[in-house]
Amino acid sequence: MRALAIARKDFRELPGYFKISTIMLPAMMIFVISTFIFSAGSSDAIEDLPGLPDSLFPPGSTDLDKSLYFSLNILAPPFFLMLATLLPITLAADAFAGERERKTLETLLALPMRSRDLFLGKTLLPLSYGFGASLVTFLVITILVNVSFPDSTITMPNLTWLVLIFVTVPAFSLLGVLIQLLISSRVDRTYFAVQIGSLTILPILVLFIGGITGILLLSPALLLIVAGGVFLLDYILMQLGSDSLSRGL
Repeated sequence: MRALAIARKDFRELPGYFKISTIMLPAMMIFVISTFIFSAGSSDAIEDLPGLPDSLFPPGSTDLDKSLYFSLNILAPPFFLMLATLLPITLAADAFAGERERKTLETLLALPMRSRDLFLGKTLLPLSYGFGASLVTFLVITILVNVSFPDSTITMPNLTWLVLIFVTVPAFSLLGVLIQLLISSRVDRTYFAVQIGSLTILPILVLFIGGITGILLLSPALLLIVAGGVFLLDYILMQLGSDSLSRGL
């Protein structure tokens, strides 16, 4: 309950420019993923389709089906995962650096609660935003696919996207939030936290996601394995963050 109280306080005190970004960033996310989907129906996309084995696609797939499958299940998920991880870091940047700017950090640290509860409370708002924005984007993509390609054998939602949204996205979103919280606890300006966090998280995501998709497709089994590893890293970062608060900022 104390963690929820911290999250509610953060929402009430959220600066106006962050509230604007909570609308603009998901809109950008929808635009990028929608571009992948609609480009699948173009003749150029069908002609440039890589020579993938037919066993990869559902039986009886036409060239359009193969192009849509390639865009939806191979190209889009890594970018979706990357955007879903980066979305909440702007809110997480304000967690401690913003408290310093508003001269409220000392009061917050003096509250009668465990450092673990405080750190957990600071994760709830950005994590909820990251998952919520991802879920809305997923619903929009599902509608676009089913309305734009009603005769295709490729449908949404499928198992890969369900695992991606409800298991892998929360793991990666939490990773981005925790890294940003650790950075926010060490700087005195929200702007610095956003800049450093973006420079830290983006290269990690590019190398990690690029590495696994360069070798294997993002199948449901692979997504579950990756999510398990990321959740383990999240747990370690949560412990580090809680210990950092207990020693004082």
